[in-house]
Amino acid sequence: MQVNFFTFKNENFVCPNCGWRGKGDELSSGEFSESDFINDLDCPSCYEHIGFWQAPLKNEIEKWKAANPGITTGWDELDNH
Repeated sequence: MQVNFFTFKNENFVCPNCGWRGKGDELSSGEFSESDFINDLDCPSCYEHIGFWQAPLKNEIEKWKAANPGITTGWDELDNH
């Protein structure tokens, strides 16, 4: 499942394998594809694959921030620029 890069850190997730529940910022970082900028997200308890995000381009970040003023993303580097 592709998660929203901008908001997943603040969203709730449930592991379909072990039942772990928590916020996206608690998920473990799985494999990362440097060529596609895709990062897998795994359960921190059993390491079951939960989802992935694909890093947006700079103009996509600026567009999202303009459309979502005041929304905390959990990405300090996005929130402070």
